[in-house]
Amino acid sequence: MKLHHVKSPSQLCSVDINNQNFVSANEHDFEQFSSVAYINATENLLTLEAFRKFPGLRELELSLNGLRNLKIHAEDFPHLEILDLSYNNLSPEDVQALGVLPHLKVLHLTANGLSSLPLDLASPER
Repeated sequence: MKLHHVKSPSQLCSVDINNQNFVSANEHDFEQFSSVAYINATENLLTLEAFRKFPGLRELELSLNGLRNLKIHAEDFPHLEILDLSYNNLSPEDVQALGVLPHLKVLHLTANGLSSLPLDLASPER
């Protein structure tokens, strides 16, 4: 908030924490950031799940975070439309887990070492 000179969490619309070497995030207060629609968290060691508490999040860049073994539910990202998971360690099962996101329109998976994709990318949550 200091970086963007805002007084209230609801005034913040985008977050750039690119290349900060973050390894964890405290999700407790993220719901207060109701206007955040875009987050760039590339080049850290964060999980996808750490960002599920941003209620208005529409675009998330999480390339170069060493992601694998995704555990998400449809209600975690109700408005997410664009997701960049390039340069991580995702498996076909991780890609299939993303199929539960109800509004996902664009998914970047460059350089994850995937040799195949699941036949049904939008399978129901198990």
